Amino acid sequence: MEMVKIILTLTHLRKTLVEAAWHYLTCSGRPKDLAKGQAPDRGARRHAAKGVRRLVERREALLARGVHGNKANVATARELACWVWAVGLMAEEA
Repeated sequence: MEMVKIILTLTHLRKTLVEAAWHYLTCSGRPKDLAKGQAPDRGARRHAAKGVRRLVERREALLARGVHGNKANVATARELACWVWAVGLMAEEA
């Protein structure tokens, strides 16, 4: 029974990452202005901007090479998963 729950969780996670990756099709590579009163850590903001820029550039490069849009999206989702993992590791170390 536990294995079924794990598989369902991983399936949901994969679908969520692929759906999130579609966002980077129309996303600009530069960070947006912050709302009034927001002041995140400079390092975190820089890391987030770098990650978004990398995802946008990676997707554009794949599409420019003639890779099918769905394949480019799944590759972007994989990069996004790696980036989220790295952020999690950074949070654990802090």
